[in-house]
This record gives sequence, C-alpha cells and structure tokens, in this order.
Amino acid sequence: MPEAIHIDGSQGEGGGQILRTALALAALLRQPVTIDNIRANRAQPGLKTQHLAGVLALAGITDAEVKGAHKHATRLAFAPRTIKGGRYRFEITTAGAAGMLFGAVLPALLFAPQSSDVTITGGTHVQFSPPFHYLQKVFLPGLRRLGGRIDLELVRWGFYPRGGGEMRAHINPCSGLHGVQLAKRGKLKSLQLSACSSTHLPGHIVRREIDYAEKYLTIYKDRLGTTALACESYSPGNFVFLEAGYEHATAGFSALGKRGKPAEE
Repeated sequence: MPEAIHIDGSQGEGGGQILRTALALAALLRQPVTIDNIRANRAQPGLKTQHLAGVLALAGITDAEVKGAHKHATRLAFAPRTIKGGRYRFEITTAGAAGMLFGAVLPALLFAPQSSDVTITGGTHVQFSPPFHYLQKVFLPGLRRLGGRIDLELVRWGFYPRGGGEMRAHINPCSGLHGVQLAKRGKLKSLQLSACSSTHLPGHIVRREIDYAEKYLTIYKDRLGTTALACESYSPGNFVFLEAGYEHATAGFSALGKRGKPAEE
C-alpha cells in the first residue's frame, strides 16, 4: 500500500469540503490519506454527524481501514482497499446535507466494477449545500455530457431542523470520463420557476413568491413557466428554484424560506 498523503484540514476555508474532497479522491485512487485539523475554522471543529456519515459511507464502499471515525474527531486516517458497487443506504440522522454526501461517494461509484443503487437520508433542501433540484437539473446534465450515467429521484423532502428527507441514485459505472468545452452558454431559451412549501405552511406563500418573481421577470414572460408545489416533510420548509435553460448550458438558482423572512424576499 502506498504511503499516506498528509492533508491539513485548516487550509483555505477550513471546513468540511476539504475532508469530502480528500476522501473522494483517496477512494477513487486507492490512496491512503491522513487529515489533521478537520474543520478547524468552524465554531465547533471536528467531525459532525453529516461528516461522519460520509466517512463511514466511503469506508463501506472501499473496505477502508479507518482510524478516528467518531464525532468531534479532528484527525482521521483513511486507507481504502478497493471499490465495490452495489446497493447502499446512508443515513444522516440530522438535517445534514444529503447532496454533499452524494458528491463524496459519487466519484468512486462511477468507477466501481458494477452499478450501484444508493439511498441517502438527511437534508435535501438545506443551507450551504446544493439542493436536490440543483443536482437533478444542473449538475447531472453536466455530468452526462462528460459520460456519466446517473439517475436521481427525490422520495421525501428534508428541511432543517429535522431533516428526514430521502433521495435515491442509480449510478452506472463508466470506463472513463471525457472533457467538454463550454465556451459559450448561448441564448436563453426557457425559465422554469418552482416554488414549494411543506403542508405545514399556508398555501398562499408559494403563490406570493411566484407572483413576485413574475413581476421581476416580465421581460422573459414568453419563456417563463411556473409551478407551485406542496410537499410532505418532517419539518416546515419553503423552497424556490429557478432553472434557466440556455442553448449550451443550464443554470440554477435557489432560495430557502425561514421564519420571519417574507415570501417576497
């Protein structure tokens, strides 16, 4: 086994993404890593529930030898042995970001010897992470252009603080990915605005959000479509997503509601 690469987790932003990226690459390359100062720049350093879930998920996929896999740990040793596709269920028991965990396990499973069906529970629409709709509408189409074949399904919405959302992914293995050139996005072809509130909240919230957005997007009214949704979730939640379809690319913009924040904002 090659010698472990040492990574200082306090570099740059000093948050959880250094951990996720390091472990994703380590799993993909079968390269042992040791990470110190995990999330050193956060108010509560070390592994939180969602980070630990990612560590354990990748350990299961790669049959890794792991030291330091416990909550609040600031040092982790991770030595992957292999990559195994198959059927997996990864549970974040808080509203930790399911999309972040998906991003951590995806590189290895793309190059597994067999396809994988992955279920992830946690927060599907939470702050500081790509919501499910961005993954489905923007990220995956981009990945397919590189040669990755993945399908995503939203089973249940998960908002802060209880989480409890569920997303499922079917990942087909690939022999390699190829580059693409995205030099121009081209003309705007369509706009699709989706506004969703959980059934805990009054229905007028999404209507106000759509009305307000339509007022500011009047210039695009011939290309604008809107959808109002009500969803089941364990915690009250509100979410708005604007998908912009261009000739050569897709962009996505999202916002989350919270107590005391007007729908118009």
